[in-house]
Amino acid sequence: MVNKINTSCTQIMFKIFVDWPDCDGDVVFSEIIGTMFQGTHNVISITPTADSVDNFLDALSDDEGLASKGIEVEETYGLMIGCCHVVFAVDSSRASEIPELIKYAIRRMNLVRSQRVRYYKVNETVGTDGNVAVSG
Repeated sequence: MVNKINTSCTQIMFKIFVDWPDCDGDVVFSEIIGTMFQGTHNVISITPTADSVDNFLDALSDDEGLASKGIEVEETYGLMIGCCHVVFAVDSSRASEIPELIKYAIRRMNLVRSQRVRYYKVNETVGTDGNVAVSG
């Protein structure tokens, strides 16, 4: 979903959100801050690991497919409460191509996400030591 488009003199920027609406937010918070659970917690839904989402965003920033189309990754924001986002930029002289470039960026994001994002197993028990198995 494209939320916002900014135009400057030289660039057009657009932001795309990647959403995991049913992810277990408690597991994500615990992974990020490390000490949320007292004891254990069962993962209740399909939840990506924060590290693998960061890996996905890093890989997307270096994606040659985007670069070959003149699409730059300007900013990424890692997993928080089941969502991350990427801000892309293209030269403003390509304004007429924006719909096609957005579709292309989404396709590349989906490809890289499928290769990089790993998930906690549903019903996996997560402990305070952070040692959990991931599937993917």
